[in-house]
Amino acid sequence: MALPLLVSVDDFAVWLREDVTGEKIAQAEAVLSAVSGLVRSEARTTWTDGGDLTDVPPEVTTIVFQAAQRKWSNPMGFSGENDGDYSYRLDSKDAGIYLTESECKILSRYRPRSGLFTIATTRGVDEETLYAPVQGGGDLFPLLRSPEYW
Repeated sequence: MALPLLVSVDDFAVWLREDVTGEKIAQAEAVLSAVSGLVRSEARTTWTDGGDLTDVPPEVTTIVFQAAQRKWSNPMGFSGENDGDYSYRLDSKDAGIYLTESECKILSRYRPRSGLFTIATTRGVDEETLYAPVQGGGDLFPLLRSPEYW
């Protein structure tokens, strides 16, 4: 099941200040779908609940708008163009849909928190615990608590 777009085509049209009608609707849906997927991948969050879109933070929708506008306004990824004695430059790394470093930093705030940590599985040393010697040497082995504890 495809996830819903993080922003609607109508909202994208308002952002662009452009009519998105006819064949452009399918193109806008494709761009927004790709950008939504990229944003979700970077944030490691879907902003969905049971397939329905939940509250997407405003800064996330802004990132979707900005990345989609980059692709919409410059689909070939040109980074320079001259008119006299015509020349152009195409920077291949920016030809696709991409997120800027600052956008990635913002999206990293929405990643689920995880990491490696330890949890103590003992309660530490209890002075009333009895210890038995270990055959072959080494640390004493905690055996049981003193009978007064029970």
